[in-house]
Amino acid sequence: MSTDRQETSTTPSSPPVQTDAPEPSCNEELYAGHLGKAGGAQVWLVWLRRLLFGAGQIANDQLLRQFFALLDARMRALYIAAEPSAPQDARLAEVKMCLQPPYNWRKAYHIELLLVELHGPEIIDAEIARRVEEADHAGIPRAAFYRQSQGESLSLTGKRKLLGDLVDDLQWFYTKRFLRREYAQMLAGRLSLWFALALLTFFGVIWFDVLPGLQPPTDGGEAAAVPEEIGPFFAIWVVLASGFLGAAFSMLVQSRQRVSTGTMEDVVAGTSWRTILVRTGVGLGAALILLFFFESGLLEGSVWPDLEDLRGGFESKEDHPVPNLTLSLLVIWSVIAGFSESFVPNLLLATEGKANQP
Repeated sequence: MSTDRQETSTTPSSPPVQTDAPEPSCNEELYAGHLGKAGGAQVWLVWLRRLLFGAGQIANDQLLRQFFALLDARMRALYIAAEPSAPQDARLAEVKMCLQPPYNWRKAYHIELLLVELHGPEIIDAEIARRVEEADHAGIPRAAFYRQSQGESLSLTGKRKLLGDLVDDLQWFYTKRFLRREYAQMLAGRLSLWFALALLTFFGVIWFDVLPGLQPPTDGGEAAAVPEEIGPFFAIWVVLASGFLGAAFSMLVQSRQRVSTGTMEDVVAGTSWRTILVRTGVGLGAALILLFFFESGLLEGSVWPDLEDLRGGFESKEDHPVPNLTLSLLVIWSVIAGFSESFVPNLLLATEGKANQP
């Protein structure tokens, strides 16, 4: 990097001095606004990205550009303060190359680690203190260790090692937080889509099995006609659709607790389609088992549906068809069976206990 530094000397023993700043390494793309100079075409592109990825993606791009601008300014400040040497020149050349587009957070963190070795004795203490305060505020696990090590008498190499470890821990903390937020958004999106599919399935069962037999009220004042009988598999379709709805609603509710209190592994596992399908299968199986409990007469009482009274599933009330009591109870208990992972298993254990009694 001999073109970046010039040395002048009055005597052979005089130290080299810097006479120029580094070449501008940042093109207009780094410091341009979000719309840059592209005009209307890029405006439409921004709106398209906002529609597809939400405002979070655009905000992330803006933060990334700002961070690269700060890294560029920090590199220039360190260039002025650094002692001229071949290793320093090589490190600065690598940093300048990394500052070129495309921009991403992995490259930004790499630049931060490269800049650690450019800190001289005049500024490294202040940088360590700043980073220790940042670690305390972020709450990283080793923050107390870094604060204790800050007061120890270390050589410049030791201080650079301490600063490098501190920067590395901070980067890992921010990376995990960013990934957690990304996976949380993915989890919310997938479970919302799955819940919408469950709703469509439930109403689809009602639509294709019941509504074709409904007749609206006539002009002569006659009430709406409801079907007296429905298909032989209507109860099975209803409990499966209701179990699906309960399982999807359960996952949607538990997702907030998983994100707020669960580990990173819990959030990642929750986004897996395999996990979603397994949980849905549990809900479907539980609802179907509960249906046979109703059919067998093992569950009796006013709170349980009597399937003999299911008939057409609907009744006429105030000239409008509404679900009858049996259908309502069947849907409610099937949703509960799909929602709770312990309801039907506990019911099976209780039945087994009764069967084992002498």
